[in-house]
Amino acid sequence: MSFTTALKTVSPSLTRLGFLRRSRIRLGFLSGSLVRPCFLTGSRTRWGFLGFELSEGLPVPREPALLAERSQDGEARAASSERRAGCPERTSGDGAPAAPRPHPGLSLLLLCLLTLLLAARPAVAVHIVLVGDSTVSETDGWGPGFATFLDKGVKLSNRAKNGRSSSSFVKEGLWKDALALDGDYYLIQFGHNDEPGKPGRSTEPDEYRDFLNRYVDEVRAQGGVPVLVTSLVRRQFPDSAHPQRLDSSLDSRAEIVREIARAKKVPLVDLHDRSLALCERLGPAGCEPLSPRKDDGSVDTTHLNAKGAKVFGELVADELRRVVPELASSITAPPPADGSPVDPGLGHAAVVLREFIVPRCWPTLSCHASTICEIAPGKLVAAWFGGTEERNPDVEIWVSRHDGRRWGDPQMVISGSQADGHREPCWNPVLFKSRPDGPLFLYAKIGPTPRDWWGVACESGDGGATWGEVRRLPDGVIGPIKNKPLVRRDGTVIAGCSTEDDGWRVHFERSDDGGRTFVAGKPVNIAPGTKSEPRPAGVAKESLIDAIQPSLLELGGDRLLAVGRTRQGRIFEVESADGGKTWGTMRLGSLPIPSSGTDAVTLADGRHVIVYNHTKSAARTPLDVAISRDGITWTPVVALETMAGSFAYPAVIQSSDGLIHITYTWNRETIVHVVIDPAQLP
Repeated sequence: MSFTTALKTVSPSLTRLGFLRRSRIRLGFLSGSLVRPCFLTGSRTRWGFLGFELSEGLPVPREPALLAERSQDGEARAASSERRAGCPERTSGDGAPAAPRPHPGLSLLLLCLLTLLLAARPAVAVHIVLVGDSTVSETDGWGPGFATFLDKGVKLSNRAKNGRSSSSFVKEGLWKDALALDGDYYLIQFGHNDEPGKPGRSTEPDEYRDFLNRYVDEVRAQGGVPVLVTSLVRRQFPDSAHPQRLDSSLDSRAEIVREIARAKKVPLVDLHDRSLALCERLGPAGCEPLSPRKDDGSVDTTHLNAKGAKVFGELVADELRRVVPELASSITAPPPADGSPVDPGLGHAAVVLREFIVPRCWPTLSCHASTICEIAPGKLVAAWFGGTEERNPDVEIWVSRHDGRRWGDPQMVISGSQADGHREPCWNPVLFKSRPDGPLFLYAKIGPTPRDWWGVACESGDGGATWGEVRRLPDGVIGPIKNKPLVRRDGTVIAGCSTEDDGWRVHFERSDDGGRTFVAGKPVNIAPGTKSEPRPAGVAKESLIDAIQPSLLELGGDRLLAVGRTRQGRIFEVESADGGKTWGTMRLGSLPIPSSGTDAVTLADGRHVIVYNHTKSAARTPLDVAISRDGITWTPVVALETMAGSFAYPAVIQSSDGLIHITYTWNRETIVHVVIDPAQLP
C-alpha cells in the first residue's frame, strides 16, 4: 500500500478528529505543515513531508516554496518551478509520465509516523453550544459575557435566537442546525417565550416538558452532554411595599427544568435562582445599569446590556464549573477579555494569603476605597464604599467582619440619606482603634463630589457587630481622608487629611480624646490650583505639588514622614520634627505613581512598607509593595497585580501577630485581602 493510499484510507477518521482539513485540491494535509499536498495532476499526487517530496514512494529534496498548498490554476506554474529547481519528471520509455511505484516499506514507516503524530497532538478543543432565547443570545443575553470566562482552548457557538421558545426553536429547524455542530456540551435555556400569550410560541407545561426532554435525549444520542439552564429572571419589582422583592413569573418553568434534571441526571445551572438572589440584593436601582433601554427610553427589564451580560454570564460560568467538574479547568475565574490577571504575588514566599472579601459585584455592582483594622488578635474588620458606581447617590459604606476563619456577609452602616429625603453618595471610609479596649471608629465622607463633601463618623463598642448613630463632623474638620491615622505613644491621634476645593492640599488633624474628635491644622502645601493663598515669592508654579491622601510613618523620636498621592507622577513627602505639630516643605519622592491612592505603614521592626501603583501612566496597574529602612529610598519587593485592569486604593496595617494585611480594589468589582509575612521581605 502506497503512502498516498494509506493516507486516503485514514483521512476520514483524521478529519473527524480535527487533524486533517479538506484543502482546495480535495486532499487533506497535516496541521503544522508536516505533510502537505504539493499538487495534483491527473493520477499523480506528490506530498511534502518535513521538507521532502514523496514522488513514486521516494523522498526528493524540496524547495520550501513548494511546500505551500496550491490551487488548480497554479499547478502548471508549480510544475515548471519544480523542474527549474532540479526535480525532473520521471517518464516511461515513450516519454509519458510514469505511474507511481509504491514503496511498501517507506509507506508503512510514514504511516507509523502519522500515527505517532496523532498520539502526540493535543486534545481537540472543547466545543460548547448555547441554545435558547434572547436572554442567551449574542445581542441581548448573557452569552457574550459567559464567553469571556472561557479558556482560549474552548470553542463556543451561540445559536440562541431572539423570540424563540422550546417549541418554535425546533419547528423552525434551529435545533437541527445546532445539533449539526456536533458540540461536546449543549447549554439549553428556554422559558421566556414559552409563557402564555405568545401565539405560535407559547407552550403548555406538559408540552414544555416534552420539548426539553427531547433536547436532552437528542444531545445524548449523538454523544454530547446536555446541560439544562433555568431561565434568567426578569428584573421587575412590582411590590411597592417591598421594593427589593422581585416577582418572577418563571418560577413554575424553572421547577420543570429542575425536575427533568433530577429525573434524567442532567447537570443543572440554576440561573433563575442565582439571578433572582443577585437582583434582590441589588434592588431596582442596582439592576438598572445592567439593562438596555427600549426605544421609548424606558428600562428593558428582560434583556441585558454588555455589563449585564458580564454579570450574569459569570453566574452561568460559576454554576457550570460546579455542576460539570470536568469543565472547571476550562473556565477562568477572572474574565480574560478584561485582561484580568493571575496573581504574581502568590509566587512570592512572603505572600501567605490572597482572597476576595466578597464575591464580585456583590452586594453592590461596584465597590472601592477599602480600609482594614484589627479589632482583636486574629479578628479583622474591613469597610469600603459600594453602590451602582462611584458618585451615584446609592453608594453607601459597607462593613464586613472576619472572625478568624472567614469574612462574614457585609452590612450597610452609613448611607447618604438626608433629612429632606434625598440621597448623596458616600466616600472613603476609614476604620481604626486608638487603644485595644477602646471603641472601633468608622469615619467617612458624604457629598456629591470630593470638592464639597463633609465628614461623618460613628462608633462600635462590639467590634463592628453594631454601630451607633452617624454624626456629622464640625465644619472645617474632615477626619481621616482615606488612610488610617497614626496613634502616638502618648495617645495622640494624628489623621492625614486633604481637601480638593482649593487645589489638592494636605493638612493634618489631631485628636487628644482617642480619635473621637479632631482639630484641623493648616494646609502644608500650596497647589497649582490654589486661589486662597498667593504663591510664595520665587517659587515657580511648575514646582507646586497637587497632593492628597497622606499616610503617616514614624522615623524615630518625634520625626514623622507623610507620603501620598500627587498629580505630578511621583509620591509626595513632607516631614515633621515635632511629632506632627509643624511640617516642613513638601517635595516629590522617588517612587512613581499615577494619580491614584497609596497607603503605608511603619512596621514594629522599624522598616516601612508602602503599597502603590508603580507607574506614571494613567493605568492603575501594576500594584506593588515596596519596602524602605529610612522612608526615602524604596525597594519594590512584591507585585500584587501586573496585568491590565484597575487595582488600586490600597490600605495596609500590621496585625498583632506581626503579619501585614493589605486590602485593595479589584476592577471596582470586589475587595481583595492579602496577607504578607514581613520576615520574608528584605
